[in-house]
Amino acid sequence: MKPLCLAWMLVVLVGCGSGDEPAGDQPGDESPKTGPEKPDSGQESPGMPAPPPRQVNPVDAIRSKVKSGDEEERMTAADELTAVPEKHREEAVVLLESMLGDESPEVREVVAMGIGKLGLPRLDAMRARVRVEENEAVKRALIESIFTLGGERAIPDLLPIANDMMLDENFRAYALDALGRLRAMGARDIMESASEDISPVVRRAAVIALGRLGSEASLTVLGERAGDNNNLVQIEAIRGLKKLNKRPCVRYLMNNLDTDEPQVLDELNGALEELTGQKMGYDGTKTVEENADAVAKWKAWWEKNKSYY
Repeated sequence: MKPLCLAWMLVVLVGCGSGDEPAGDQPGDESPKTGPEKPDSGQESPGMPAPPPRQVNPVDAIRSKVKSGDEEERMTAADELTAVPEKHREEAVVLLESMLGDESPEVREVVAMGIGKLGLPRLDAMRARVRVEENEAVKRALIESIFTLGGERAIPDLLPIANDMMLDENFRAYALDALGRLRAMGARDIMESASEDISPVVRRAAVIALGRLGSEASLTVLGERAGDNNNLVQIEAIRGLKKLNKRPCVRYLMNNLDTDEPQVLDELNGALEELTGQKMGYDGTKTVEENADAVAKWKAWWEKNKSYY
C-alpha cells in the first residue's frame, strides 16, 4: 500500500477515537454547558426582614385628653382608659386616680366607675376621695367600686354609710345590701336599727341584709317587720323567717294572716307550708276573698298546735 493511503487511514482513525461520546461540543452549539437551568419564579431574592411596627402605648395616647379643658373630652378619656389592654391597666388606673379630683362631678363619677371596671384592688385613692366628696352620685360610684374591688376589705367603708341617717336613702340601702352580701355579722346591730328607719327603702334593704345573715338572733326583728305597713318590707321579712326555718317563726307568720294584700298572703302561705309541712288548700291564682277558707283552716290548725311553736 502506498504511503499516502496509510496516512489517510491514520487520520480517520484518530478523528473517530475509540469512545461513543464526541470529544467536544457538537457543531452549532455556541453556548458553554453550565448545568440545568432553574425556572424563573418571577420573584427577587428575599432581603433582610422588615422591622416590626413600633408598639404604641394606648395610655400615652390618652394622656393629653386627661388634661383637656373640654369636659366631654375628659369623660371620653376616662372611658378609653377602662378599655386598654390588660398589660396597660396598672398605668390606666394610676391615670384615672389622678382624675378623681376633676372639677366636674360627671367626670368624677365616670372615673370612679371606670376604676371599678379595671378590676385592680387599689382602694386608697378612692377612700381618700370618699372622705371629701360632696356629690352623692360620685360618692355612690366610689363606694360601689370599693365594694366591687375590695370585698370584705370594704366593710369599714360601708358601715358608716349604712348607719348615717342624714345620707340619701338609696345610698344607705346600697351599703346595707352590700353588707348583707358580704355576710358582715359585725353589721347586724346596724342592720337591725335600720330595719326601723323611717324610710321603707332603708327598712327593706336592712331586712334583706338580715335575711342573708341568717342569724337566729335577728328572729324577733324579722318577726316584727313581717307586720310592717309596707308590703315590700313585709314580704322580705317573711322570706327571712322562712329561711331561718325555726319554730318560733310560725307564730309571727300566723299573726299576719289577716292581710288583704294578695302578694303578702301568698308569701305567708308558702312559708307556713314549708315550715309546718301542712297544706290548707290555698290557691295562689285566687283572690284573698276566695282563699278565705284556706285562711280559716290555718287558724283552726293553729289553735290546736300553737303550744308546739
